[in-house]
Amino acid sequence: MTNQEALDAINVSLRKALDDDAASAQPGTDLVEEGILDSLDGMVFIMELSGHTEKKFPDEDLVDLGFYNVDKLVEFLTTP
Repeated sequence: MTNQEALDAINVSLRKALDDDAASAQPGTDLVEEGILDSLDGMVFIMELSGHTEKKFPDEDLVDLGFYNVDKLVEFLTTP
């Protein structure tokens, strides 16, 4: 998966989680810190992204691990 494909997957999942066709994230965006996702939306987003990409996310606290930062997500999604 390329960086652009990862970003596209993030945005598709974000739109589904928020039920908002205009929702989008850019590199450098932190989805939680910037108030785009709350805790419930965050869980839905990760489930959507996992299903869309078939990547398994860690069971630990994803906020603490930085998984709501778009750059971290792109890195995770593009790593085999």
